[in-house]
Amino acid sequence: MGQRKRKQRRPQAISGERQASASEVDERGPVSARFYWVMGVVALAGAALWIAALLPADRGTSASSAAMPDPPTPSVPAQYDSLGVTLGPEDAPVVVREFADYQCPACRQFAPTMRRLREELVGSGQVRIVFFDLPITSAHPNALAAAQAARCAGRQGSYWAMHDALFERQEDWAGMADPSAAFGRYAREVGLDAAAFADCLTSGATLPEVRRSAEFAGAIGVSSTPTVVVGDLGFAGVRSYAEVRSLIDAQLRTGVSAAADPPPLRRP
Repeated sequence: MGQRKRKQRRPQAISGERQASASEVDERGPVSARFYWVMGVVALAGAALWIAALLPADRGTSASSAAMPDPPTPSVPAQYDSLGVTLGPEDAPVVVREFADYQCPACRQFAPTMRRLREELVGSGQVRIVFFDLPITSAHPNALAAAQAARCAGRQGSYWAMHDALFERQEDWAGMADPSAAFGRYAREVGLDAAAFADCLTSGATLPEVRRSAEFAGAIGVSSTPTVVVGDLGFAGVRSYAEVRSLIDAQLRTGVSAAADPPPLRRP
């Protein structure tokens, strides 16, 4: 008798991958069954990783986030630096651009590294720093108000003092229903005109500036905090001072110009 011709099955898409039925396992034999079972598990795992990569999120709360693969480094044209808050000479050979959220725990953890860079490299003329607001309000409901508070302090010449205070005391105000009173205390402590600061904050005077910064971040593909671009190198998550300093030194050696638009960016 002739052998019965086996009907061919069309391959399944990854999103519809399924385990083989008992009859299919018997028909294929034990080795083939194990092979298809393993392939199914691999396909499902790959799909899960692909979906997770598409979800914008705060990149964690500890230095362990540094071990995660970075997304492609965004290109940050220099002419848009005015949307952020800048410190340092315009002709500095290296620009460090940070996209951050004042209520983000990972940003708070990274803040001392950025402060040390300001203290050690900006004054020497080697580095210019640009801080872009990216409040992720779906996760951090007070981040938008904090960004406005920092810019209100900036209108009185004390942006960086308020910037540091907000990160240092994040745990104090992050869980408040209304952090305005706390921000007012910080304003007085750094020597601001408290009435002018309160008027700026309650009127939403700096809200358009914060929104433009966040919209720019979205337009160039930044969706997690902190995201940092050093010249034409970038990373997302927390890095040590030594790691960031090594990126700066590499840029100083290669002579990447900070005054013109940078070339397409790459990851270190």
